[in-house]
Amino acid sequence: RETERAHRAPGVVSMLATSSTSFPGAAALRTPLQPKHDIHEHRELTFVTQNLFANEEASPHHRARAFASFLLQTRPQFAAVQELMPWNAQILLESPVLRKLYPHAAADLLSGGEPPWTYVFGSLPRLDRRHFPGVAGWRGLDVAFFNASQHTVLTVASAHFTADECPTRSVEDSGADDAPCPGGAARAADLDEALRILERVGTRDAVLLGDLNFGDQPHLFGAELKALRGWPSWRDAWAEANGTAGFTWDNRRNSLNKLCGADCADAGAFTLPSARLDHALLRGRVRARAAALINDEPIARHEPCGGGDAACGPLFVSDHFGVSFRLTLDGGGVEKHIR
Repeated sequence: RETERAHRAPGVVSMLATSSTSFPGAAALRTPLQPKHDIHEHRELTFVTQNLFANEEASPHHRARAFASFLLQTRPQFAAVQELMPWNAQILLESPVLRKLYPHAAADLLSGGEPPWTYVFGSLPRLDRRHFPGVAGWRGLDVAFFNASQHTVLTVASAHFTADECPTRSVEDSGADDAPCPGGAARAADLDEALRILERVGTRDAVLLGDLNFGDQPHLFGAELKALRGWPSWRDAWAEANGTAGFTWDNRRNSLNKLCGADCADAGAFTLPSARLDHALLRGRVRARAAALINDEPIARHEPCGGGDAACGPLFVSDHFGVSFRLTLDGGGVEKHIR
């Protein structure tokens, strides 16, 4: 999650009521696009989602370089990121990762203006990309279309839903309180809006990744889980892969999620319960085979708390651990075009 007041002004009108726009570096879709027939089949694909933690008080350049190194070492076909900022985008541009794995991203990030808060990196041939800046307030929904096989256009999206603090609890508490976390109605609305967009512009095979800011505890996130049940064609990859590797927001292991900084000095520590806040939702022939935490090992032993002298816990890439999903495209049939 990010500091709510820190970065961007609200007021961007939702794109649901208007036509979608392509941001610089991506051509607008004016005609349907057919899958190309000169590429290798990709039956198993690796998708990662990672909130990059926009706070610049917690060794930001060290963290961004560590994420670039992670991408170079693991080479996922897709990486959905949230909290992309000019400073961490610049580090990714300076790294060989974009040139080697995601060459289309350099053109997008060098095209001028602030980078989008949500973004999809992909190493497969990209047919188009659209950005919907009004989803989840100012955070936006990033949607890209890729050739996943000779017969399949795959839609991949990155989202970051509204964050609100849960009722005050100790950092060790994993969420035993009965009170729902505030913001559930807003996150449920974010989910409905994102999935409506993907139903309208996406292909039948689609993956929505991101920091959705709700977990699987029904007493805390009932509104969000009810909204998800209202979309039966979408499936949770954690559940499908029987992913039980741990929490992406972990109050016991990651002290960065208690670093509020100068932007919210009066707000105190974040009080979200330990939970799997970061997800992949699947539609169509995409099937989850495995789910595992990533970037959950420290990159440094200690980090000063809040920019001060007191030693805090180990430094991680982000206040969120990321997730890697191993997905397959099952079945046959030809995806005719992007709508």
